[in-house]
Amino acid sequence: YEPYIAVPNTPVTPLFDERFTGYGKNKIQFVQHLRMVGFQFYVAPKCFLMHAYHAKSASRHEWRHHKLAMDHLFGQFVNDT
Repeated sequence: YEPYIAVPNTPVTPLFDERFTGYGKNKIQFVQHLRMVGFQFYVAPKCFLMHAYHAKSASRHEWRHHKLAMDHLFGQFVNDT
């Protein structure tokens, strides 16, 4: 599962937070930020996409060592906004 979303490029559209590095939490933070600034989400039931196969990410294996720092950073982000 991936949160595939399409958002307009406007002055209120938040950018990805570059503090979230490596595997994980980056998309969670971005969607949370969109929610916090008032974006609404809708399901497009007649749309589909295809995922192209790619090699497994080495970052995923490194995530175990990085997870606690990213969890803490996400908590800070939520508390700061």
